Amino acid sequence: MHAQLSFNHLAGTDMISHLGFLKQLTEFHEKLRLDFYPKIFKNQPAESVDWKNYNIKFHEGNRSFSWLKLILPTLLITLVIGVLGRMNLKKL
Repeated sequence: MHAQLSFNHLAGTDMISHLGFLKQLTEFHEKLRLDFYPKIFKNQPAESVDWKNYNIKFHEGNRSFSWLKLILPTLLITLVIGVLGRMNLKKL
């Protein structure tokens, strides 16, 4: 489970990244709405809009992570299971 959650975080497909994307998307659409609504309700033609002001936008999420936080839980679990396994083998 930890490995899957870690890979999701690394790829930017975890819930926190998704919520960040939705927040930025909402802000982007709000900006467009505030810009277009006055023109729409004043019945201005589409030619009155300077379309060069509107560019393609890309979402750039925050993908900071720590390798130590990513690997440490897996290493600790492996170490604990290894120690317990060695103790059980000594009993035999």
